[in-house]
Amino acid sequence: MIISLLLMFVFILFPVLLVSAAGQQVPPAFVGGSGVLSLAGLDGVAGLIVENLDADLVQNGLSMADVRAEIEVLLYKYGVLKRDGKSFDPVLWVQVGTYKIGKVYAFTVRLEFLQYMRFARPMPKPSSRVFVPEKDLVATWSQMVLGAAPASDLSEIRRTLRDLTTKFITDFRTANDKQK
Repeated sequence: MIISLLLMFVFILFPVLLVSAAGQQVPPAFVGGSGVLSLAGLDGVAGLIVENLDADLVQNGLSMADVRAEIEVLLYKYGVLKRDGKSFDPVLWVQVGTYKIGKVYAFTVRLEFLQYMRFARPMPKPSSRVFVPEKDLVATWSQMVLGAAPASDLSEIRRTLRDLTTKFITDFRTANDKQK
């Protein structure tokens, strides 16, 4: 219980307090990521999955269509998004989480590259009670950013979406020698 309260303060309340005290935005904090080598040998991204947004965030002007557009424009621009994908091709998954305190949003933006992976070990045969897939979607590249922004100005969330997408594109092109 104490640990969860401490984490909530560090990741949610502290950035909000900084924004409230300063009256301005604080740069988002990069949380971590992985998986550049897992992008090697791929043609591109077959699609984009956008998680549902909080209703309050949508009311303040950021829709799922906006999130999709921010990401797809960059993927198209750099030739990473392909439209002829098959059902087992890799996809990008994006999640924007927010917590509103007063007139400030604490937010997380997470971008993950999901690929179908086959298990290295033999899997048990499915029974009538348990289904064990031969393949499963696994995040092989992941980045997350924490930040805070005034509820009246969601541009920081949009900027973070663009920054993470640009990071993915850079890693993808580096892994596939597509830098120009």
